[in-house]
Amino acid sequence: MKRYSFPLARVLAFRRLQRDLERAAMERSLAEVRRIAEFGEQVRQESEATARDLVTRTPGEPVDGTQLAGLDGYRRYLKRVAAEVDLHHRRAEVAAGNQRLKLVEAERRMKVLEHLEERTRKEWDTAMHKEIEDFAGEAFLARWARGPRGG
Repeated sequence: MKRYSFPLARVLAFRRLQRDLERAAMERSLAEVRRIAEFGEQVRQESEATARDLVTRTPGEPVDGTQLAGLDGYRRYLKRVAAEVDLHHRRAEVAAGNQRLKLVEAERRMKVLEHLEERTRKEWDTAMHKEIEDFAGEAFLARWARGPRGG
């Protein structure tokens, strides 16, 4: 009997490659979400530090109007940056969710072919064992028909 060969082996290899590419893209998407979240946390910490600096000033240290205006402008700037970061974070999460769907679909397509390969291999194994059994039976009958002299 000939060796087992899955007719769709190349397609299965391609599906595995697609799955690996989608997994890599998913990892990049999640890394982008984490990067944006970390930047957002830095902006929030900077905003909190700015507010603390104003509150914890030495009581005798004077603050003039230009410093207050500059501080207020900086706080508004940080607020805008935080809003933009939040928007980018939401978009990155949506992109990661879409990428997750692509990965699930690629894995599903690959598993369908893997199950098909498993089923065809089992069928081939069954046919091979039947062929071996038939051959053994024929060999026994041939030997038995020759009689006890062996020839």
